[in-house]
Amino acid sequence: MSVETQHTDNNDMFRWLAACLVLSALHSPQAMAGQDNGLVAHTDSECDFIVIQTHYAWALVQWYGGERPNEGDILLGEFGSYRMQTMYNRTRQANVEVLADRYWLTEDEAFARYADQCRKESR
Repeated sequence: MSVETQHTDNNDMFRWLAACLVLSALHSPQAMAGQDNGLVAHTDSECDFIVIQTHYAWALVQWYGGERPNEGDILLGEFGSYRMQTMYNRTRQANVEVLADRYWLTEDEAFARYADQCRKESR
């Protein structure tokens, strides 16, 4: 291996390590604790289910209590596991009780499951 090739390999390794450090620094303390921000992408007063978009996937939560979130609200909670929880609505500065029902969905899956669940509720 020539000195020039070794120097290039070291630069590539340094760039890769620097990128990893920058990405890890961008995570908030909440994200490190399993919590994330989620954007309320769709909700309807006729249905208790809410479509949430996070930075990594889509989720479907069911509203159980507290001030009902509106489209555009930002919720702080754990969107990656099935469980009942109190999320914090950052937009309205209020707690909301939800069941994280479905998670790690694509956008199409989230809206399809939303339609299925809301159709069941209306029966």
